[in-house]
Amino acid sequence: LDAEKDNSRGINAFKERRATFVMGLFKQAPVIPLFGDMQIQIKYDLDRCQNWTVQSREQIDDTSDRVRRNYMIDNMKRQKIRADYSAYVSKFCTLINSIRAIRSTPNFSEKIKMPLCAKTYHTVLEGLHLISEWNRAIRMQSAYKCAHPLDEKEYKSKGGQGGKGHEYERVVRYAYNQNELSTLVDVIGMLKGLGSLLQKSETIFIDLCWRYIHDVMQHFVHAMLTRPMRKAFKAHRSQVLRIMQTMREICADNIPGAEMTDDYKQVKKEILEIEYKFPNRFTPPTVDQVVLMRRMMNFICSERAEGNKGGFFNKRDLKKEWQEEWLKIYDDSYFFQYVLNFKDSLRQSMDLSFLWYREFYLNMTKQPQFPIDMSMPWILTKFVIQGVQMKENIFYPMEIYNDAAEVALSYLDQRYLFDEIEAEVNLTFDQLLVYLSKEIFKYFKTLAGSILLDHEYAAAYDRFKAGTLRVPVSRYSTLMSQQTVRLLGRVVNLQVLLAQHILESFRKNVSGIVSKFTSGPLSNACETKSFLDNARLAHLLASKHLPLDSF
Repeated sequence: LDAEKDNSRGINAFKERRATFVMGLFKQAPVIPLFGDMQIQIKYDLDRCQNWTVQSREQIDDTSDRVRRNYMIDNMKRQKIRADYSAYVSKFCTLINSIRAIRSTPNFSEKIKMPLCAKTYHTVLEGLHLISEWNRAIRMQSAYKCAHPLDEKEYKSKGGQGGKGHEYERVVRYAYNQNELSTLVDVIGMLKGLGSLLQKSETIFIDLCWRYIHDVMQHFVHAMLTRPMRKAFKAHRSQVLRIMQTMREICADNIPGAEMTDDYKQVKKEILEIEYKFPNRFTPPTVDQVVLMRRMMNFICSERAEGNKGGFFNKRDLKKEWQEEWLKIYDDSYFFQYVLNFKDSLRQSMDLSFLWYREFYLNMTKQPQFPIDMSMPWILTKFVIQGVQMKENIFYPMEIYNDAAEVALSYLDQRYLFDEIEAEVNLTFDQLLVYLSKEIFKYFKTLAGSILLDHEYAAAYDRFKAGTLRVPVSRYSTLMSQQTVRLLGRVVNLQVLLAQHILESFRKNVSGIVSKFTSGPLSNACETKSFLDNARLAHLLASKHLPLDSF
C-alpha cells in the first residue's frame, strides 16, 4: 500500500484516485482503538510512510466538531439507541412467546416451518448487530477521550490536583461530564440488558437458527448447484466442476439412498423437474463446512474469478441470474459462523473490559496501580449512587469487572490482573452495599413518617406547600427484588447482605431511641413512642421486600 514508484508488486494508496478514498476514511475515523486504553492516531502513525506528506497530514483534523460528533455518544444517538432497544425487545419477546407456544404442543418439531426459522435467525442476528454497534460506539468514544486528554487549565478547573497518575485522570476521571456519564451508564445498561435477554433465551431459539442455516446450505448444494454443474460439464470446465462436486461432498446432507451423483448430466428439462429432498434437521453444519463452502463459492462467483471474465469467445461459468443468487448466499453465509458460535459471539459483543484496562498508562506513568477513584467502573457506579435516576442500572457498571476478569484469566492468562480486579471489586462492592443500605433505610423511615403523620396537619400543610409531603416512588424496589448478583464467577446473595446492613441500622436506631429516653425526663415518653412506632412501621414496610428478623 506504500510501494515505491517502480515496484510492480505493490500500490501507492496515497496517489491519484486512491487518495480520495483513503483520505476519506482517515478523515472520518482518525483515531482507532486497539486494546484497553491503547489507541493509534492515523495522522502520526502514517508519518513513517514514504508517500505520506505533511500536506496530507494537515488535511486530517481530529479535533474538529464534526469528527468529535462521530465519536461521542450524544443525546441524539442515545435516543436512537433507546428506540432501537425498545423496538427490538418488543419484537424479540413476541417471537420467543410464539416459539414457546409451539413447543408446548405435541409433535412441535413438525410444526416448525422454514419461515419461522428464517424469522428467528434474522431476529437473533439483528440483536447481535445492535449489541455490537453499541459496544463499538462506547469503544470509539473511550478511544477518542484517551487520544485527547484535558489541557492543564481545564484539568485544574475540574478539581485536578496533579500528582502521580494525573495523566490518566485527564482521560478518564475528569474527561467525562455529567451528561456523558449519564449517557454511558444508560447505554451500558441497555447493552447488558439485551445481552442478558438473549443469553437467557438461547435454549429456546438456537435450534431454529441451526435449522435455518442447515436448510439454506442444503438448498444451495442440492438445487442451486445442479445447473451450474451441467454448464461446467458441457463446457469441459473440469476444475470448476470438481470444485462444485467437492462442495456437495463436504456440505450435502443426503437422504440414504438418494445421493446425488450424475443429476447434472441430465438435460435441462429433466433437471428442472427434479424435486430435491433433504432431511430437515435441527443439527447445524460445522464452522469448517461453512468456511470451506464460502471459499469454493468465492473461487467461482467472484468478479475476479477466471470463469467470470468472459470474452468474445469465452462464456462465463455462471449466468448473470445465477451469480446474483450465489453472491446473495455468499454474503448471507458470512454471518453463519457467528450464530453457530453464538455464546462466543455474544460474549465478544458484550465485552466492555476495555473500560477497566489501563496498562498503557500504568507503563507510561511508571505506577503499579491507580487509585480506585480513577477506575472507570467505579466512576460510573459512583455516579449512579450519587444521582437520583437510573438506580435500576446500579449493577451494570459492575459487569465491567466481570468482563475484565474473563479477559484476564481466559485470554491473557494473567493471574495477577485477576487479583487486582478482585481486590477492587471487594472494595467497591462493600462501599456500594453500605450506600444502598443507608438509602433504603432512609427511604422506609421517611415513608413510615409520612404514613404516621397526622392527617389534619398533613392536609393543612399540603395546602400551604402542595406536594412537598409526598414520598416519591422508590427506584430501589427493582434492586430489592433481585435476589442474587454474579461477580467474578461467584453468586452473591444481595437480599441477605442488604438485610444484614439494614437490620444493623434498625438496631442502632432503636438503641438511640432508648438511650435518649433513659437519659431524659419522663415527659419524653410520648415522643419515644412516636419514634418507636415509626421504626416499627418502617421495619414492617422493609420486611415486605427483604428477609428481615422480627422487630
